[in-house]
Amino acid sequence: MRTLYCALFLFAIAVTATCMRSSLCAPRLVFQVPPVKYILCSDVNLDGYVNGKDAVIVGRNYSEVAGTPTWNPRADVNGDGMVDVPDVALVGSAFGSKA
Repeated sequence: MRTLYCALFLFAIAVTATCMRSSLCAPRLVFQVPPVKYILCSDVNLDGYVNGKDAVIVGRNYSEVAGTPTWNPRADVNGDGMVDVPDVALVGSAFGSKA
């Protein structure tokens, strides 16, 4: 079983405008992208550890599929659109790991 690492992308967008006159403004769009943080995909609750709390979240969402009202995308560890045996196996294989 392989350990999956996920990239957590956080960014901010800022829009500013420099106006010479009320009718002439030059908008400026600025993206602020900090360094990418890699986490263990099996760390479902993002507390830095793969433990029983993560297993409970996957277990509570077992058999859920994307698009349902109760869908929790974090419980879909392998990202295939359903919470099933491979997701449980990935949490189990990384159990006890520190993210």
